[in-house]
Order: sequence, then C-alpha cells, then structure tokens
Amino acid sequence: MAQTYSDFELIVIDSGTDNADEIVASFDDPRIRYLRQKPQGLGAARNLGIDVARAELIAFQDDDDEWQPTKLTKQVDAIRNAPESVGVVYSTVQKIQNGQQWWVPNENTTQTSGSLVPALWRHNFVSPQTVLIKKRCVETVGGFDESLPALEDWEMWLRVAQTFEFEHVDEALATAHISEDSMSVDYESLAVARDAIVRKHRHTFDEESVARHLFWSGHGFMKTNNVDQGRRNLREALSAEFRPLYLASFAASICGHRLYNRLYSMRKSVG
Repeated sequence: MAQTYSDFELIVIDSGTDNADEIVASFDDPRIRYLRQKPQGLGAARNLGIDVARAELIAFQDDDDEWQPTKLTKQVDAIRNAPESVGVVYSTVQKIQNGQQWWVPNENTTQTSGSLVPALWRHNFVSPQTVLIKKRCVETVGGFDESLPALEDWEMWLRVAQTFEFEHVDEALATAHISEDSMSVDYESLAVARDAIVRKHRHTFDEESVARHLFWSGHGFMKTNNVDQGRRNLREALSAEFRPLYLASFAASICGHRLYNRLYSMRKSVG
C-alpha cells in the first residue's frame, strides 16, 4: 500500500491462500476489496479482478513480487502523457532467483516501445507485475486465456499488440522473486502453453519465431518425458527453419527421453 500515488483500489483475489482474509482485514483500509475464488489459475484470477475493477487503468501484482513506491505515480503519468494509441505502459523488472539477479527487458531487446508485435513474437519481455493497462484494451481484445497453464500474460500481450502500442518506462519499478517450484521453472506447463500459443497465433508469427517456439516447446516436452509430442515439435521446428541445434535435438529425441536429457546435460556442461 506504500505507493506515492494513493488514488487506487486494491482488489485481492484469494484462491486458497492460508489466512489471506485475516491478513487483508488487518490493514483496515477502505481501498482494499477482498474476493474469494476457487483455484482456477492466474488467468481466471486476473480476469475476475479486471471484471470488478472500477478504475480505467489496471495493474497486476502477485503475492511474491514487489513494487517500488513510485511505480504507480510514474506509470500513471506516462500513460496520461502518451498518445491515444498507447494502451499499455510497462517497466523493467528485476528478477531474483537463488541469489542471482537480472533485468528484463535488457540491452538485447531490440524494441521496447511502439508497435511490439514482431518483438513479442521473439520472446515475452513484458512482465505482468510491471504493467499498467487501459481497461478498454482488455475489453477490446478479451481477457486472459484461462485454458493456458502458463504464459497467459504473453498470449494476452500478443493480442493487445495487434491493436494498441506499448510504452516502456526504462526503470526497474518491480521485483519478481522466482522460486524453484514457481511457474517459471515448470517445464511441462511451459511446454504445453508455448505449444498452444504458437499454434493459436502462428498466422501472425514469422517462420524464425515459429521455429524457435516449436523448438522450446519440443524441448520442454522431451524434458518431461512426453516423447511423442516433443519429437513432433522438434521436427516441425526443423522444417520451419534449419539450424544445427534443431537438427541435433531432433536426432537426439529419436533416442528417447533419458538419452536426450543426458545429451542435453553434456551440451550444457561444455558450454
């Protein structure tokens, strides 16, 4: 609640957290609204929050992440001063895992503002905890895809970018803490979601991006012993774009799950 911008409502969606209602009640702040929802995933929780929100601007926050105190102030100013075509303002995020830290987007991100369709094809650098989005953007493109087990934010930004522009605040206004059991390291969920997204949006992707995402979904399926799907995706990646890595990975997939993982571990150990 320690934001320099104070004119906001905080909607807490409780999907089963222990004592969440008691924690919320302890704040005794009229800006807080508390809603319970059966566990249905992040997409469903965010959609419920959007549906009941009274404000025209929406921001997202997960329980293990942090905002800088000036986050809302700087982003509200940015979106109010931006062209009407801008529907989303987001910032850099600091990510922390096992004592290591990095920032997204970084110097390797080729484009961070404007029409981001081609850039978002390559990878998702718009972290949800950094986003401030106009509610009408969500109403225009539809909410988060609740069928996805992960990456629902990336799929949402792909749809938003078809109609609206993004503006980047080049400052780390949020921190994301990544645990070993978080969605960020769940190979199976990531593989299923990435596969669904690339097939849903394939008509808008360039072939290089199609190949890359088919490769990574195929790799994820192989890591989780879904060999048939993994092999299919690796073969599709190789068909979309020839790369030695794709060829080697497809060849390794023919040898099965265990040998594939052993070869992948050997490749990592030699750089």
